[in-house]
Amino acid sequence: MNAEIDGVKLTGRERDVLGCVLRLESYKAIGRRLGISGRTAEVHVANLARKIPGEEPAYKRVLAWAMRHTTALVHMELQPA
Repeated sequence: MNAEIDGVKLTGRERDVLGCVLRLESYKAIGRRLGISGRTAEVHVANLARKIPGEEPAYKRVLAWAMRHTTALVHMELQPA
């Protein structure tokens, strides 16, 4: 299910990746958790970073954005499908 937070459109997979980033998981750990390769996890984070304004490296930018929007992300997870 797609969602939008603060003007950033997120796919379901991107939301999954955000949850892993909030747990400070490495790309390899994200891959294991989601059944994808570490490289694919890295690509998902890079794609998310392109949607978020900033100059920080991709993982750091996505983590900072996710931390600022944690309440909205949790609320989305609690909504019925």
